[in-house]
Amino acid sequence: MKALDYKKLKKDVEDRYNKALQKAENERVEALAAIEKVWKMTKPNYGKSSSGTTSSTSTGYGLLAKTVRESLKLVPQTFTKTNILTAMQKISSDVANKCNSNSLSGCLHRLKNEGVIIVVKEGKGSAPAEYQLANKTIDANEEQIMDF
Repeated sequence: MKALDYKKLKKDVEDRYNKALQKAENERVEALAAIEKVWKMTKPNYGKSSSGTTSSTSTGYGLLAKTVRESLKLVPQTFTKTNILTAMQKISSDVANKCNSNSLSGCLHRLKNEGVIIVVKEGKGSAPAEYQLANKTIDANEEQIMDF
């Protein structure tokens, strides 16, 4: 091997190393940016400007479901949809104001199917349905239901 070949091979190895290092650094930056974006989206104040107003007009099912789960901690033992709305006002008035009756009913129906709440009395006419919490705890931040 001549000195010229030695230097060329050594330079090629260094170039491949630097390219791989740059590629790995770019992937690291992209991965950290994605994690940061997801982290910001899961924060309670996501979508709010510094003045406290919401920048988006949509609440989405995820935000409604999370707010309803949190409101279950504030309602009486036997509660109605009106009690849930009142508790939601305390947690997030924006979500409570934007939520319509059918969306809230659907959310309560899903909670019933998941076994989080039970229907004590079916609603008929103008009489609202009455619910109770099942023997489960709700962790709204984790979106998990844990048995006692």
